[in-house]
Order: sequence, then structure tokens, then C-alpha cells
Amino acid sequence: MASSIDCFLNLDFNGSSLFINHYKDVMNVSVDMLKAEMMVFKNCLPTNFSFDDVKKNIQKVTYPNLYKLIQQRFSNLSILNIERDITNNLKSEQILNKFNLHSRKIMLK
Repeated sequence: MASSIDCFLNLDFNGSSLFINHYKDVMNVSVDMLKAEMMVFKNCLPTNFSFDDVKKNIQKVTYPNLYKLIQQRFSNLSILNIERDITNNLKSEQILNKFNLHSRKIMLK
């Protein structure tokens, strides 16, 4: 998955197929449209572009599928990666116990 994400960050559609196929349904992304958007967007960037260039120039209206994956998915993934030391120490039992502290009942009328 890591190499697929790296390919995606470099706007390489074929190399990023594992990442794209994993998130296409969750993010409601059209794969054919994403492929076209990646090709057009890559041609609009300088030859030696960085991910910062991508984030600065991506527009939701022009590249909706690419925008979804870059802005929404990577913001969540990057936070988890940055805080990896915390996420590695999480125990599912602790999370469930904390969640269980509050009543989850909803009164229906």
C-alpha cells in the first residue's frame, strides 16, 4: 500500500491502483474520471513538482475526484501517521471501555 500511495502522490495512476481501488467506494470516486483528472493535472504542474505543489493547485471544482482523495483522505492519513506512536499504543479494549462510559440510548417519540 505504501508504494501505491507514493505513486498516487506522484500522480501515477497505474502505480497507485491498489490505493485507488481501496478507497474508490468509500470516497465515492469515479475511477475513469480520476484517471483523466490525474493526467490533466499532472500536465499542468512543473516537471519536478512536489506534493505541496499539488495541494496548493488542486481545485475541487476542476478535479473533484482527485480533490476528494488528496484533501480528505490524506489529511486523515497524515494525522494518523504523524501520531503513529500514539496509535500503536492504543488498545481496542480501552477505546471500547471509554465509549461505554456514556449512555447511548435515544428516546424516540
